[in-house]
Amino acid sequence: MKKNLQLAVLAITAALSSAKATDATLYYNFAEIREPVQISGNRFDWSPAADLGQYLVPGSLELEYPEIFNVNLLPASPSLLEAFEGKEVLLKRDNKLVKAIVIKANIGLFQIGNQFVQASAADVVFPTLEGVRFAPTYSWTLGGSGGSSVLTYLTRGITWSPRYTLAIKGDDAKLTGWADVQNASGVEYKTPKLELIAGQVNLSSGDYNQNVQPYAVAASPALSKASSDGAPSVEAAGESAGLQTFKFNSPATLAARTTTSLPFINTKATLERSFEYYSGFNGSPKIVVPLNRVYNIKTDSDLPGGVMTVREDARVVGQARISDNPKAEKATINLGADFDLRLTRTVQTLSRTNTNIKYKVNFSIVNTKTRAVTVKINEVLGGQNYALEAVKLPNIKNNEEGISAVNTLKPGEKFEATYTITFKY
Repeated sequence: MKKNLQLAVLAITAALSSAKATDATLYYNFAEIREPVQISGNRFDWSPAADLGQYLVPGSLELEYPEIFNVNLLPASPSLLEAFEGKEVLLKRDNKLVKAIVIKANIGLFQIGNQFVQASAADVVFPTLEGVRFAPTYSWTLGGSGGSSVLTYLTRGITWSPRYTLAIKGDDAKLTGWADVQNASGVEYKTPKLELIAGQVNLSSGDYNQNVQPYAVAASPALSKASSDGAPSVEAAGESAGLQTFKFNSPATLAARTTTSLPFINTKATLERSFEYYSGFNGSPKIVVPLNRVYNIKTDSDLPGGVMTVREDARVVGQARISDNPKAEKATINLGADFDLRLTRTVQTLSRTNTNIKYKVNFSIVNTKTRAVTVKINEVLGGQNYALEAVKLPNIKNNEEGISAVNTLKPGEKFEATYTITFKY
């Protein structure tokens, strides 16, 4: 009998945590779930699974129904036996089952006829589990006679973050965007309609950390085949209210306590490589520093901010985080110092007075590679009172930040730039 009770409890727990056929809209730090429900009569009860309930955003639970009188949050039953206080059960006595009324659950007091006896809960057979709340239950009192409806809620148990792979071969570049969906709850969702929202959406009750470390769990893509060649069908739905939307036109399964990776961008990219020096003014007589490898890409898709892994000729050449990038703009990927392409910068003090100091600055770069390269120099001078003179080299400019120069060097070619600057005190 005790085993039968355990099986009944397990069956109810499984029902609470089984896969839900829902529509889901995923944000960086939470998700909106729309779950179809069937209402019978003028009352509807809903008990979230334990792992789901702890992630619910307060005040976000809504039932789409034309006439709602009230909604109450009912606590879970303290124990199965307490839920039957004052009710009739079957009690094992002398290898027989007899009818008994539960008088006081915490001391195991029962009434059999006109007698009161104590017994263990293990000797009780429950005639039904109706009315027992194994979890806190939301209970709506409704008008009308029921019908189909939709239950909507926000949960912090499901989040997503973008990541990218840029595959380069020669001058061809292909970008694949992955949506790493983390379902931290114990509920599996089968989503006929799945949307990804890119952009910042704040919740008034505070945000959880949206950097959810999506690489902790390896998972195969759960996207169903959308066409004969198996390519996922994803639609970039564009901007609305300052957010970008990506719609999956194929069903997906978000397994419980799992990170699922879904491809949401697959496109060609226009690639520009450069080797760059970017620094504030430095008065050191001589420095030799490696140039940074910088890739700029442009695609026909909006790119939500995320980590990008760059592979060139099947080798990983770097990884960097990009910020939210509209499709009309270039995304910049800084991959770190180059191995052999270096800048030599020298500074000579020409004069010094109580009111100013004058320097002569020289840049020198030799292209040591077997291919042509584009080099860029940016020296930040903003916020200082200065005057420039004796600038030498085509393509060197004075911009809002300071000094910039761009030049393409053939193999073995040398780049030199010189300018004189006076800082005024």
